[in-house]
Amino acid sequence: MLRDRRTETRGERVGYAVACLLLLVALVPRAIVAWTLPLGMPEQRMECAPDEGLQLWTVLHYADGDLATWPASGSIYSAYPPAPYALHAVLLRAVRAALGNGWPSRFPSSWWRLQSYTAARLGGMLLGCVTVLCAIFSAQLWSQSRGLAIASGLAVALYPQLVFVNGYVNGDSYTVAAVACLMFALSRWATAGEGAAGVLWVGAAAGLVLLGKPNGYAALVPTAVWLLDALRRRRIVLGRFIEVGGVGVLVAAPILVWNGLRNEGDLLGLGKYREWLATAYHPRPATGFFADRIPWFLRELGRSAFGVFRNADLPLPSVFYLCVVIFSLIGLVAGARALRQTLRRSLAVRATLWLTATLALNVAVVVWNAWAVDYQPQGRYLLPAVIPIVIAVTGALGPVRPGGRVLLASWLGFLAVATATAVAMIHANPCLG
Repeated sequence: MLRDRRTETRGERVGYAVACLLLLVALVPRAIVAWTLPLGMPEQRMECAPDEGLQLWTVLHYADGDLATWPASGSIYSAYPPAPYALHAVLLRAVRAALGNGWPSRFPSSWWRLQSYTAARLGGMLLGCVTVLCAIFSAQLWSQSRGLAIASGLAVALYPQLVFVNGYVNGDSYTVAAVACLMFALSRWATAGEGAAGVLWVGAAAGLVLLGKPNGYAALVPTAVWLLDALRRRRIVLGRFIEVGGVGVLVAAPILVWNGLRNEGDLLGLGKYREWLATAYHPRPATGFFADRIPWFLRELGRSAFGVFRNADLPLPSVFYLCVVIFSLIGLVAGARALRQTLRRSLAVRATLWLTATLALNVAVVVWNAWAVDYQPQGRYLLPAVIPIVIAVTGALGPVRPGGRVLLASWLGFLAVATATAVAMIHANPCLG
């Protein structure tokens, strides 16, 4: 018995060491991106990442304790629920308290207000680590394989577009992390039997998703359908189903109600957003000429879901997009084969339907927004659904026989090369001037 305990302790230590190593792998490229991206220098464009200037302005106000909404704040992002920017603001304030304005950056801003602006990017880096951890835990639950769990965490840590998004101030890092938490809570509940055990954590994670950007809501509808199906199959009772919804409300309601009070009843800030569109931004929806460019739009949306950087104007070489399509197709075929052979086929089918529906709804929301509001094929809006798909593809590639390990290693090596290339390109092209 003593020997078993020692063996278990040794295994746990190895697990902790591997987790720390994976987090280091996740942090290094994100830290380089955060350090190397310029912002606010007089001789350059205001920003080198989509809308970072206005989002950082919101974080600066929050860090100073100023919770004013738009238009008084000067940034439309202040009208949204503050959860996506809270960690950015807290870490910025902590760094300022500890180090003043001495936080390093490749291009220090000459404007005092933006000194140590890279410290605000720490929030995205840590949220990226949360996403990686959720990937590890979710893959472990489904595969019961430490190797596949590590591979899934590594794939998410090295996914190029997520590395870039986690390297600057935005609301997407929180939204992706919240959906990843929901995926982990669902995985824990489903693999435990889809009963009462762990189901309240699903409600709590859903509340976190409600506090993020609306593109993350794509995961909530399939989650609700899965829970309703569990209710139909009498895996959970009606009272517990209601409790799940109640926990989600308890998590989200305080912040949403507060946001509504400062926005004259506008809980999500979307009314303020429409007002901003009508008075300040004047977007171009996809009508006329734009509507004829659907193939271009879908191509650019797909490319930028894998890796397009700076202000959506710095793509990877074309071979990378071809390779990711090939790996994804192999993973799809392998996943379909595994689905037929698994002993938990019905459960795996429900998980697959959740993944498929989440991706479909996420794409539908992004396409609708482009056609009705503003024509921008920005794949970062798809990351809440893409990251769970990346985990599923990684898990499907691993058990492929013959050559499963070679294929999995090739996939991870490809992602490592893609991320290294992306970081080198971002460093070499900082959009100065």
